[in-house]
Amino acid sequence: MKFKSILLLILVLLLALVGCKGGKEKEPEVKNPDEGKEIYGISVDKETIPNYIDVDEFDLSMIKVIVEYADGSTRTMDLKEEMIDEESLAILKKGGSKRATITYKEEFACTCNIKTVDFGAADPKLGDNDVIVMIRRDKENEKLEFSILSNVGLSSLQARFKYDSSALKLENEIEYADISQEIKLNITKEYIEVLVIASNDDLLRGDKLIFSTKYEGNYRDSNIEIDDTYQNRVLRLENGELLDVTDVNYCFSLK
Repeated sequence: MKFKSILLLILVLLLALVGCKGGKEKEPEVKNPDEGKEIYGISVDKETIPNYIDVDEFDLSMIKVIVEYADGSTRTMDLKEEMIDEESLAILKKGGSKRATITYKEEFACTCNIKTVDFGAADPKLGDNDVIVMIRRDKENEKLEFSILSNVGLSSLQARFKYDSSALKLENEIEYADISQEIKLNITKEYIEVLVIASNDDLLRGDKLIFSTKYEGNYRDSNIEIDDTYQNRVLRLENGELLDVTDVNYCFSLK
């Protein structure tokens, strides 16, 4: 009986050892995509080069590199940072335009123009009569957030902005900020009309979120700008007196 128990224990140990060996499977080797082929050269698919790349979302994989073989066949691959020369990469990561040199396997090279933009660095300095409309993108929720920035206390803001609806589509689903202000908003295929009236104890000063909305398209290519044909005006408070400011400088920050 004791002998059978010993045999059973040995069998269990052997099975455990076999299981451990079976768990260590070799990872499959990555196949060389150029194996058995002679590379003739490389080029960049110009159709995949965007007008600009946001430095906050720096990702070169959207640009495609074409590997050309001696037999006339081709292969498309993503552009990687290690394929860009160091000088060009340093400029592009800060924001700028550069004719970059792209190298593959140290002996095949080509060049292309790439532009990056640092939208955060483009924020203008605020003057007393300056109002910044800050447009931020909430990537996770696919929303645009509209805020108003001002150094001085604004009592109200009335403005109309025009935009290119072929590049940007704003959804009807609007979320208003939870602030003690009266907000009226009208969005059409051409215009964004907004009226904000602050309560006496909550002036529009600093960074105030006004509303957010779902969108489709590229808002940075939508050419949003103030509509000069509209009665754009701001009332601001100075030394307890309301001033009707008509020479407001409307600036835009697209982040």
